[in-house]
Amino acid sequence: KPRHVDGQDHRALIPYLPDFPYDPQDARFLGAPIDFIVFDGMSAGELKEVVLVEVKTNTSSLSKRERQLRDAVNEGRVKWTEVRRNVDLEN
Repeated sequence: KPRHVDGQDHRALIPYLPDFPYDPQDARFLGAPIDFIVFDGMSAGELKEVVLVEVKTNTSSLSKRERQLRDAVNEGRVKWTEVRRNVDLEN
């Protein structure tokens, strides 16, 4: 008897389907608030771009949160931040 695959399990397999436009090795499944982040070209040693990917089926539409994320990216409201911590390894 085939095992039922829930939505989250199914979405994690999307990069391995033939119509996924990126190398599956470059895709990282998040699930929320976006399904994947793709580091396009990273596995080949040359990052071309970072892509956020949301998977939708049939006529499903973006949620309010997904639309807000899409708009932030499209409007360039994205930045890089480094967080550094000093760690005392002596104690």
